Amino acid sequence: MKRLLPILALFLLFASCEPKKDATAVTGVKLDRTNLILAQGSSERLVATVSPSTALNKKVTWSVDDPEVASVKDGTVTGVGIGVATVKVTTVSGGYEARCKVTVVSGSSTIVHVTSVTVSPATLELWEGESATLTATVLPWDAYTKKVEWTSSNHAAAVVDENGNVRADKDGTTTIKALCDGKSGSCTVTVKKRVPVPAEAVDLGLPSGLKWATYNVGAYSPQEFGDYFAWGEVAPYYWEGHAQDNPCEYWDRADGYSWKSYKWCNGTSNTLTKYNTNSSFGAVDNIKELQRGEKSGETVDDVARFLWKGNWRMPSWADFQELLDNCDKQWTKLSGVDGWKFISKTNAAHWIFLPYAGKRYNLNWYGLMGYWSSTLNGNTGYPYTAYQLYFNSSESEASSGIYLSVSERYWGLSVRPVTR
Repeated sequence: MKRLLPILALFLLFASCEPKKDATAVTGVKLDRTNLILAQGSSERLVATVSPSTALNKKVTWSVDDPEVASVKDGTVTGVGIGVATVKVTTVSGGYEARCKVTVVSGSSTIVHVTSVTVSPATLELWEGESATLTATVLPWDAYTKKVEWTSSNHAAAVVDENGNVRADKDGTTTIKALCDGKSGSCTVTVKKRVPVPAEAVDLGLPSGLKWATYNVGAYSPQEFGDYFAWGEVAPYYWEGHAQDNPCEYWDRADGYSWKSYKWCNGTSNTLTKYNTNSSFGAVDNIKELQRGEKSGETVDDVARFLWKGNWRMPSWADFQELLDNCDKQWTKLSGVDGWKFISKTNAAHWIFLPYAGKRYNLNWYGLMGYWSSTLNGNTGYPYTAYQLYFNSSESEASSGIYLSVSERYWGLSVRPVTR
């Protein structure tokens, strides 16, 4: 025990030396407005808010870059001469700054100030990845300025641009404010998390009795592209709601869809760690269909089974061939989206629509490509590829542009599940 005491003392010493976040330290400062118009001789007060609210030293200093245009004392700005100046507030602690543009007009000018700002709608619910536009109404109608500055209180949940366009990123709540001439209006935005919801199963009258889903994994309607998955992986590489960003800036894997990111290899196509039939490409296991956890020791590498549960699964090479051989095909549009419509030959009222969803490659989205099957390329010379249903994007190519092909396994493609 005596031997342990010096060690314990050292541990406590180092533990006490670990830096702790100081809740009383200044982290920033904001002004209640970034633009101000004054008549010569008139004054208005700017309000500075120091962050955080628990900051111990909230003292600030005020300055103006052109004293012949405006003066400032303790936040009160006075118009001196016609022109434009910038008022700056600086925290004594940390030196954080905020600025306001001040425009001074003739003293004989009549300045009509904004009396209210209203944002419509006042509340908004969006799914992750959805967008909406807010409208700000500034009164009175003859106010000297109607330029609105938009802000979001929680950028992780949603962001807003200078035109009031809101993009929902992750589940949570944020307050979107529209500020003008010291007045503001707001909208409370609630972002809802997308939860995988199995689609309806369509009976196309196929010989096997197999039924096809009405939409893709990650989608909520037939014309939506949904999410993109590397072959044998059960989650996208990008943040939710950014499937079609091009290029995408929000990644869980910095290299995007590449061999460096791919789960079932060690960074290259010849270092495969699973689903391999050729020793020249890594460890051989001779597994040619994605596992679904149906046997002891199996992982669930079929994204349809992983997310939709039940009997849902990815279609095999043979399932796609059956679809091609036993349905009428039509290149068409659904809600303005190009794609292939597969129509039952026994009941024309039963059909599915595969939108032209393209693919994700590295950090970008590209056209062409198609839908993953659950089947590894049977040619032992190319185990780094898997079968896909490929189709072209143009109507002129559509008649001959749909067939089974192969793609490198790290590419991000769409998935259309099947069930019985």
